[in-house]
Parts: sequence; C-alpha cells; structure tokens
Amino acid sequence: MHAASTDARLDALGEKIDDLARSIDKRFEQVDKRFESLESRFHQLQITLVGGLLAMVAVLLTAHL
Repeated sequence: MHAASTDARLDALGEKIDDLARSIDKRFEQVDKRFESLESRFHQLQITLVGGLLAMVAVLLTAHL
C-alpha cells in the first residue's frame, strides 16, 4: 500500500517536471523568435543609417564642388 502511494507521488512529480520542461522549451522558443525579430530590426536600422550617412556625404561633396 505504501509503495503504491509512493509510486503515485513519483508519477505525479514526473508529470509536473515534464510540464515544467515543456513550459521552459516554449519560453526559449519565444525568446529566440523575439531575438531574431530584434536582430532583423537592428539590421534594417543599420542599413537605414548607412544610407542616410551616404546621402549626407553626397550632399556635402556636392556642396563643396
């Protein structure tokens, strides 16, 4: 009788651990997606800034010529 109740508690604990592991995996997937999105936005910002700087250099060169 005692062994059956211990087995049941261990099974319940194992299920809780599995649920927690799945929850952690989902969180990591969400963080990974957010990081990829931020990385993409940062890359777009870099392109925009470089384009703006090139435009400013072109205007300055044209003004001095």
